[in-house]
Amino acid sequence: LPQGYRHSPTIAHFALAQELARVTPREGVKIYQYIDDVLISGSDAMVGGTVCIPPKTLTTLEQVQMPGNKKELQHVLGLLVFWRKHI
Repeated sequence: LPQGYRHSPTIAHFALAQELARVTPREGVKIYQYIDDVLISGSDAMVGGTVCIPPKTLTTLEQVQMPGNKKELQHVLGLLVFWRKHI
C-alpha cells in the first residue's frame, strides 16, 4: 500500500481481516487481530503454535560430553543451534 495515503491502515486492516476470516482454527485455538498484529492462542503449547523441547532431547543435551576434536565440536554446535530458538 502506498505510504502517506490517508486510508492505508484501514485498507491493510480490512485485507488482513478478510484473509483471517478464511482460516479455520483447530478446536480450542483462537485468532485475534489487533491492527497489524495477529495473536494465536490455545490451551496447549503445541496447539497454540509454540514448540517445546521434548524431555528426552533435554536429557540428551545435558549428557553431551566435552568435544575432543573438531568434528565432535561441530556436532555439538549443530545440536545447540537447532534447539536454540526453543531455549
